[in-house]
Amino acid sequence: MQLSAELRWFSKEPVADLERWFTQPLQNIAPWRDPNDPRCDLYLADHLQDQLGIKRRGKKDGVEVKGLVCENARHIRSFPFVGEIEIWSKWSSNVLSTTTHPTFETNKTRWLRKFDTSNGVREVKLDSAGNLPGGAQLPARGCNVEFTKVVVMPTEDEWWSFGFESFGGLDTVVDDLESVAMEMARRMPPAFNNVLVASYPAWIKRCLENGKLVQQVI
Repeated sequence: MQLSAELRWFSKEPVADLERWFTQPLQNIAPWRDPNDPRCDLYLADHLQDQLGIKRRGKKDGVEVKGLVCENARHIRSFPFVGEIEIWSKWSSNVLSTTTHPTFETNKTRWLRKFDTSNGVREVKLDSAGNLPGGAQLPARGCNVEFTKVVVMPTEDEWWSFGFESFGGLDTVVDDLESVAMEMARRMPPAFNNVLVASYPAWIKRCLENGKLVQQVI
């Protein structure tokens, strides 16, 4: 089981300023970009709830299952990063499958920054494989910050998402997310407006309610 605290925003509005700010080198560190992007993620299409996400990640076997633990862990206000932190747990299974159920398909292109929060807040530089240079061990406690372009298939509706996802123990993940949000706010990000504060399951539920097409995976 993996535990995380999360806060995420979605929008269809243009975000050129935010993309330019996040993807340029900040503090002499450029964000990591997955060389295999865009990645196709298939989510179980369930328009009746927003507290459980079941996903097949890229070409991996099996699925990832994420469940909401707490939806109002803390309200943060580090402008423009304002919202309610949620706590989630994640499990992986190579037995479960989405192949016999309707799915919601997304193609994602991600830029990621990783922070080590075990002793203060320190951004770490990742190599092309997403690891620390020299084979050093990735931090067990920290926070990922992602800027993601999300294309809904097959309609090709384009969205962007910006999110924080801290990892570690239950007693640290909320504080760590808030600390990293404060650090990112000090780097003078542009404001973003007309945004939806939502997890991926909540965003997918909203899309399904608005009539987005789901598919049957064969």
